[in-house]
Amino acid sequence: MESAVAYQIAIPWPTHPLRTPTGRPARNKMAGKLLPWLSANIVHALNNPYRRPGAGAAPPISRVHRYKAHWRELACAIARTAEASEYPGTLPIPYPVLIEVRLYRNPANEMDQGGLIEGAKPLIDGLVLAGLLQGDGPKFVTYDPRGAVYRTPKGTQRVELLLRPRS
Repeated sequence: MESAVAYQIAIPWPTHPLRTPTGRPARNKMAGKLLPWLSANIVHALNNPYRRPGAGAAPPISRVHRYKAHWRELACAIARTAEASEYPGTLPIPYPVLIEVRLYRNPANEMDQGGLIEGAKPLIDGLVLAGLLQGDGPKFVTYDPRGAVYRTPKGTQRVELLLRPRS
């Protein structure tokens, strides 16, 4: 028997910034393109080989960390704007919670369940940061194996998280 959806969050797919941190237009070839879904395969490919920083310089922040932060902050912002108006119960959502991840995009390759769940980790961190969930450990969250990747037209890419009470 299908349990009722306690809460659904739709997160638009983030893109690379069109402006630099100083406010100038970005000139790199990635500006405006979609950020990658952070499955283990993508994370492994993105990790830069270790570079020695100059004397006294801090090590550079990797692209993976920037992407994770971007996904986490986006999920947090969406959850904070939607939580008061749409969630029918008290916050944070009582645990344990079952989370189904749905990707709406056009992947070049098929994605397995492991890749789907791995990429959702920064989103779950954002929900915890927003106060929607109490934590992200196994005591608080489990993942629904029904999550899937759905093909969608360009410009409508998004991620949906369906949160249900786990029985």
